[in-house]
Amino acid sequence: MEDDYTDNFEFEEEATRPEVCNLEFTGSAGEHFRIWIVNVVLTVVTLGIYGAWAKVRTRRYFYANTLLDGEPFDQMSPVPPTALKKEMFMLPFKGFLTQ
Repeated sequence: MEDDYTDNFEFEEEATRPEVCNLEFTGSAGEHFRIWIVNVVLTVVTLGIYGAWAKVRTRRYFYANTLLDGEPFDQMSPVPPTALKKEMFMLPFKGFLTQ
């Protein structure tokens, strides 16, 4: 009577094992530094408007250089519209605060 609950289940002989995936980053510090410095300069020159594009550019670099089983990640979206709207809204306030 104690073993009645096992009669309702079918057990497989061989358990399935999770697939092992290799994660690898192929970027370099020098390459990332060049992207970072350009992003900083353009963000300062444009008073922060370029910030949304800088974030997308950085993400694309990291996604393209991160490989999962030899396949890179990919960012499909362009500049996030909400980030651009926020930057456009904050532009007058940034100009006021820097004076």
